[in-house]
Amino acid sequence: MSQDYPPQGGYPQGGPPPQGGYAPQGGPPPQGGYAPQGGPPPQGAYAPQGGQTVIVTTSPQFGRQPVQMQCPHCHAQIVTSVDFVVGGFTWLIALLLFFFVFAILSCIPCCINACKDARHSCPNCKQVLGERKKMDDCC
Repeated sequence: MSQDYPPQGGYPQGGPPPQGGYAPQGGPPPQGGYAPQGGPPPQGAYAPQGGQTVIVTTSPQFGRQPVQMQCPHCHAQIVTSVDFVVGGFTWLIALLLFFFVFAILSCIPCCINACKDARHSCPNCKQVLGERKKMDDCC
């Protein structure tokens, strides 16, 4: 009982590759498509009709730590400087301490960086590049 299987990495004999899809390794790439070599294309990449691969980058995810990036204002390769500023979460904790614990303790959140928002700026041109709000982390 012998079954006819297509050759390894190819299509059944006589069958053309599907239009606009991926060609398996070893087979010819489809017209105007992208033929993967060892896996899927990198995330954020696409192949236009010319055949070259274009990488699309997005802005970095700002957190509480400095980020290495290219400044969109001065175009220098930088590591952001992070300043911690009083934000909504800081005021919320201060109000809770004021009403439920003891009024004199309500200034403590303003002294603790873990309660503040992280503001990223360029060390060269001093422009603000992004901010990570502490309220977004907890809610």
